[in-house]
Amino acid sequence: MKAHEKITVSLAGSGNVGSFLAGELFKAGVQIKQIYSRTLANAQALATKVNAEAIDSIESIDTDVDLLIIALPDHVIPEFSKILSSIYFAKAEPDIESQVDKAKSENHNSDAKADNAVADSSGSDKPLRGTSGSEMPVAGTSGTEMPVAGTSGSNLLVASTSGSVHINEISKYFTKCGVLYPLQSFTLKTNPDPHTVPFCIEATDWETAELLRHLASLISKDVRDVDSDQRILIHMAAVFASNFTNHMIAIAEDVINKAEQNFDILRPLITETIDRLSKFSPSEVQTGPAVRDDKETLDKHIELLGSLAKKELSDIYSLISESILKKKNKP
Repeated sequence: MKAHEKITVSLAGSGNVGSFLAGELFKAGVQIKQIYSRTLANAQALATKVNAEAIDSIESIDTDVDLLIIALPDHVIPEFSKILSSIYFAKAEPDIESQVDKAKSENHNSDAKADNAVADSSGSDKPLRGTSGSEMPVAGTSGTEMPVAGTSGSNLLVASTSGSVHINEISKYFTKCGVLYPLQSFTLKTNPDPHTVPFCIEATDWETAELLRHLASLISKDVRDVDSDQRILIHMAAVFASNFTNHMIAIAEDVINKAEQNFDILRPLITETIDRLSKFSPSEVQTGPAVRDDKETLDKHIELLGSLAKKELSDIYSLISESILKKKNKP
């Protein structure tokens, strides 16, 4: 990509993360070329917003872009990468072979015009040369190798947005690849401040890392280099901090409904619980009957949950209460 050219990006995936990235990159001036989804209507809905082409076939993915972002469910990414790789290299191989044939032809014509030039005194053949006279890199020789299907040197650059998929699951199919992981909970109904979203970057090579850092910096002020092992732990921590927390609040809403009260009675409590974490470690500000080891209140709650035919909730209540107390007493 030349310095004056607009960066081109395509996305595989039109869900929450894909929609966020496509929208923010588009607003930052990046050209979104294609949106892929197995459901064409979903791809079209997002593509319309970012002036892109909607496709529902992997074979239709145009690989002539600076980056293909794979924003698909984690369990789909390895298989998608495998299929995309087989399709891409199947298309690339004939073109590579034609380049080699062309180089050989040009070399033959050049030799014919060179007064019947023959092998040098050592007996080795002359290297293939391009029209400029410089040596043409050929697979298997020293120096930069000609890209061959399934090997290093391919032009297609891909990056996943996954928090839990190791980069090796992609690099086994694409030599130049990376991870562009936005650490945030996205829904189509909410709009988190993009400038505060931490982006975790990982890449197989410097050039890819630089491109991913640049794209992330167009969206956020918080861009970090994080390897796969670190990222997987961060993702797990995020599940506890966000997904499990939201589920706990959903359970609280169900209990409040049993009391025939509106959920808004809990909002100030939830807000205070989150706000105080900007100043203190969670362990420093843990409150409630469990951290006090208030067995009477704990037993009363567990019994009440049982009477409400919520056995699984009483189990959750007991397990979390035990965990809170153990963490408090941990040396």
